[in-house]
Order: sequence, then C-alpha cells, then structure tokens
Amino acid sequence: MSRRSSSIRLTGWVGLVLVLMGALAVTAFALTRGDGPKPPKRSLPAAIHAALVGPRVAGVTATVTFQQHLLPNSSSFASQASVSGATGRVWVAGGHARIRLSTPMGTVQAAFDGRRITLFVPRTHTAYVFTVPAHRSSGHAGHHAVPSTAQIAKALARVSRVAVLSGADPGNVAGRPAYTVRVSPRHDAGLLGAAELAWDAQHGTPLRFAIYPKGSSTAAIELAVTKIHYGAIPASTLALHLPPGTQIVPVHRPAKQDAKHAGAVQPAQAAPSIVAPATAAGLPRTELRTLDVRGHAGRLVVYGHGLAAVVVLAQPAVKAGGLAQLPTTSVAGTTGRVLETTLGSVVRFTRGGVTYTVAGFQPVETVKNVAAALN
Repeated sequence: MSRRSSSIRLTGWVGLVLVLMGALAVTAFALTRGDGPKPPKRSLPAAIHAALVGPRVAGVTATVTFQQHLLPNSSSFASQASVSGATGRVWVAGGHARIRLSTPMGTVQAAFDGRRITLFVPRTHTAYVFTVPAHRSSGHAGHHAVPSTAQIAKALARVSRVAVLSGADPGNVAGRPAYTVRVSPRHDAGLLGAAELAWDAQHGTPLRFAIYPKGSSTAAIELAVTKIHYGAIPASTLALHLPPGTQIVPVHRPAKQDAKHAGAVQPAQAAPSIVAPATAAGLPRTELRTLDVRGHAGRLVVYGHGLAAVVVLAQPAVKAGGLAQLPTTSVAGTTGRVLETTLGSVVRFTRGGVTYTVAGFQPVETVKNVAAALN
C-alpha cells in the first residue's frame, strides 16, 4: 500500500472534518432563505415534537455547499489560504450516508456504513477509518417512542442550564418550511459565540447549520444545501469504493489514563515522557489520556473545562508536512508553527524529540502560553 503522507493544509482539514461530521450526522444543511411557505408559529418544544412525528422519508439526496470565514483579516496566512469553501453531494438512507466534496485541494469522499466512518482523500491515496462505538439496546418496549411535548420541554430546561436557547423562528430554508433555533453558551466557551440550526418543519431533516465567533454576526462556518430531494436511494450509491493501493489508517478513540497527578508524565508503551504542569496559562490540568494513531502512542492533556479548554497532544517527533506552510512563532525559545482562526488557535512545535500540538477555542496568546509551559 502507498505510504504517501498528506500535505493538505490545516485550514482545509478543519473545514473538511466539520463538513464530514455535519453531513453524516444530519444528512443535509441549508443556508439560503427563500420566499416560499413558512410553518406556523410554535414554541420550541412544539416545533421539535412536530418534526419528530412528521412523515418518514426513504432517503435524502442533496447538493451541498460549504463556506468558511475562519481566518481573521489580520492573519498573515489569510492571503495564502486556498480553502474558502467546497461543493458536493450528500446521500443518506437506512442509517448509511455518503458525501462527495470538491474543494480547491481536490476531491474528498466520506461514508458511514452503520459501523464505521471512512474519510478518503484521493490526492494522498489515504482512507482514515473510525469505528463508531456500538450502543446497547435497552430492550424495553417503547424505546423508540417519540417524546411528548412536555418531555421535550423538560429536556430543553436542562439544556438551558448551560446554554441560552432562542425560540423556534419560522421561515423558509432552501425552499422548505423550516424552524431555526440559536444556541449560545452560558459559561465561558473561549472564542465560540453561538450556533444556529434550522430543520424541515415537515420531515425534521436539519436544513441549516452555522457557527459564530463570540461577538460576531458573520459565521465562521456555514453549511448549505442548494437542492434537496426526498426518496429511495440505491445501496450502490451509498457505498464508498476504495481503489486498489489505498492506505488504510485506523483512527482509535483515546484510552483514559491517570489524569490529575503532577510532574513528569510517564510514557505508556512508546508514548513520550513529558512534563505537564498542574496549571498552565492559569488553567488547571483536568485530563490525561493516551492516544494511538497510526501505531504510535502519544499523550493527550487537557487544561481547563468544557469548551474553553486547551488540548495538548504530545507524540514522538514528526515532520511538519503541510504545517510547514503556516506562519512561524516562538514558544519559549523554540520555533514552531501557528494557525490563528476566528474560533480558536493551534500551535505546533518540536522540542527534545517530542512534537507538541496545542489547540483550543482560545486566543492565540492563551494557546501559546499553555505551549510554553510544557517540557
């Protein structure tokens, strides 16, 4: 099998991963608002209930677009960024899904077969495979019963403890009567400001998704449907066929380890030995995990809580690859690479045979301060 490494820019990966997650999770999204019919005014619980009891569809076929405004205007990397958006097609039916995207970097495909998510990058002849954990059935009758409006209202009340929810705003999205809800975090979420989701009032299919930076009315990420069709889809259309010679890269879930002891972190298997202090940039260390990607063990450390946390990945030294195109920065005297976006920042540097990747929904200075505390 080919061993070519990916040279795709990090900005592209950020966008593509978000597109994949959105497409496989909710089938299709829409941004454009039309002048067509609108649904009646309802409370948020009533609108959600109406969508859940709506008529089922055999499948969904959609033409999608993706736009990103992640790079701030002041970023020296903004003028070099090659990924401003993507277009493609999405097919979903029977618990399976496939998406095909055309981007300035080339074509990318992804699929979910009920057990595995596969991301295929033809440009590098590589397929990344993640096995979705199986969920045990409760075995009780009515397990799949639609919750009542009162039950939905009770669940939303719990959500409201950590997030501010708008009402169900009636409108028309991509030619379909739809409701839109806006969600904003109540607690510190770093640079994350809000998210908006719209769904088909009749079928319950999500039709719009956008994420906004804190204090901004311009979405950092927008996913859109330009056309949508409901109907049966052949199984062959949903399948992702990998060409001969494709490199298969399993992606494993992190294994939880001791999280809160101070000082030097002892290696697990081939994991590097690092010093992760109890606090960094004023944030407490809250997690420590081992991570196995492509047969190499690393360390995943988390500073802070929730969406405001900063995550550190420490692994045996690796080449910069596509990250070599990012601007340089100094991390405690070591030269590294930095990506600053409207939603957060990423810093990568190598010291003592260990490569550190530090990221979070935080301003670049906060991420750099965490990075500077590591050894």
